[in-house]
Amino acid sequence: MEKSTTDDVRTSIREKHAAKQAAKRAQYEEHKEAVATGTKKLEVNQTPEGLYWVRFEGGGPLPEELKCKFTSLYKLQQIVEKRYGKDMLK
Repeated sequence: MEKSTTDDVRTSIREKHAAKQAAKRAQYEEHKEAVATGTKKLEVNQTPEGLYWVRFEGGGPLPEELKCKFTSLYKLQQIVEKRYGKDMLK
């Protein structure tokens, strides 16, 4: 009796986990498509110290080379163009 209850709980947990993973995967694919088409732009912000940092307008993961602060807006633009092949700064 115990074994079937435990199996049901494990199955339920696995199903919930698979559903969450599928939702995350779909959200990531949607983000990738929006970046590729250019509907998601990178928003540039400036800190009080004069450094620049970027984020996607509607949120989403940044690539490693953009997860830091930049001293030059020109250098930031070069990295974005190298990464995406076009100017995506807003």
